[in-house]
Amino acid sequence: MSDIREHLESTMDSTEAILRGVGADDWTKPSVCDDWTVRQLVEHLAGSCALTAEVLSAQESPSRPEHADTPDGELAATYAEAARVVVHASADPAVLTQTVTVGFGPVPGAVAARLCLVETIVHGWDVARSTGQDVAFSEAAAAEALQFSRGMMSQLPPDRSPFDTSQPVDDHATAVDRLVALLGRTPSATSR
Repeated sequence: MSDIREHLESTMDSTEAILRGVGADDWTKPSVCDDWTVRQLVEHLAGSCALTAEVLSAQESPSRPEHADTPDGELAATYAEAARVVVHASADPAVLTQTVTVGFGPVPGAVAARLCLVETIVHGWDVARSTGQDVAFSEAAAAEALQFSRGMMSQLPPDRSPFDTSQPVDDHATAVDRLVALLGRTPSATSR
């Protein structure tokens, strides 16, 4: 697999731009993720990124930070701050080989970084789709996230999937479309 730091940096920059593009009237709209508003989706994404930042920077007792009190207009900056920590930590080979604990148990830091890459692309796509924005992620980053996701999904028990049923894509679909379809989304013309 290629340079995770480079993929995280480009993906997180793209997602930050999407978050900064959320309009004042968008926050309370339903998102493409069932039962979540756009705001709840962004809070989840910011919290996941902050948790990865804590795990990779070896902070004691990581827990998903809550952003319920963060004003709408500050959520993109909150996300960006955590994203910078993740990108910085992922540049250290020692961080990527250390064992860290994520929601389902201990994994190498490289796995936590790749989980964050997947989460950032997919939920960045979700926010863009929910708010009518274009999606512009690196194909190389999406291809790496897709390869990683296929491997991880093959290890899940059939009755325990955190995603919706995979959706079909055409033979010429982009890596971004293939990734979101694998994880239960229906790609659209706004993906590129």
